[in-house]
Amino acid sequence: MSVVHSVGVAAGVSTAVGVGIAVRTPNELAPALAQREKPVVIENDELAKRISRLAYWQEARRWWFIAALFSGLVAWSIAKDYKLEVGWQAKWKTIEVGGKLILTPKE
Repeated sequence: MSVVHSVGVAAGVSTAVGVGIAVRTPNELAPALAQREKPVVIENDELAKRISRLAYWQEARRWWFIAALFSGLVAWSIAKDYKLEVGWQAKWKTIEVGGKLILTPKE
């Protein structure tokens, strides 16, 4: 039995399923990341692909300088396109579970 929380009305995002907030459209990403208490489940394929690409380059340790430069450009592009604050990626950890991309707040 899954627990459903309805925090979408106050935060301007879709209803949360389980313990996370579901993001189905790009417009829901900024309000979902503005809260720092619950994980954010990315259900939009295009958005999930872009954030996964960012996570890949953040983890690439072989080409440290190139990876750092490219991940910074990808993060900047995501922030610009979805109207997020600069440095948003430093506050969130990316996890893929069951084909879904989940952003969890870093402590």
